[in-house]
Amino acid sequence: MITNYNLFLDDVRIPTHVKWVEIPANQHYSVVRNYKEFVDLITLRGLPKFVCYDHDLADCHYGHGLNNDAIPYDAYGKERTGYHCAMWLVNYCIERNVKHPPYIVHSLNPVGKKNIESYIESYNKTLAEKCSSCLADVSNASFKIVNTKILCDTCVAELDNPSF
Repeated sequence: MITNYNLFLDDVRIPTHVKWVEIPANQHYSVVRNYKEFVDLITLRGLPKFVCYDHDLADCHYGHGLNNDAIPYDAYGKERTGYHCAMWLVNYCIERNVKHPPYIVHSLNPVGKKNIESYIESYNKTLAEKCSSCLADVSNASFKIVNTKILCDTCVAELDNPSF
């Protein structure tokens, strides 16, 4: 599995078109246009090292959430948004007990952007309170992130000095 890649999700734009937020420059991005391509690429290549999210990925998504109105996700049928992609990736991370990779939401839809960010941050905060290896509570203890996994000091010590 090739896991050292950046992922850019947008139905129209490419990374160099995004000027309103700072995405890591001078990087190669694998560009995907919809939910299926997003899921297929991650399933094939593994967890990306960085993700750029757009929210509105189909014509039926445009216009909702622009005036801080609710987004009718149920009305979209099979047309998935960037929010659906974020939910899928969070579930992928849950199955592997790892944090969601670093990301940015470049969507111009303020409600969709907030929904994606809130969902990912809620998951990362929950995960940040547990050691990935022994599940010890680290909310009030020191920990380190090793290969996107949160490890308590005891588990880090075991990695550094394995007992055979």
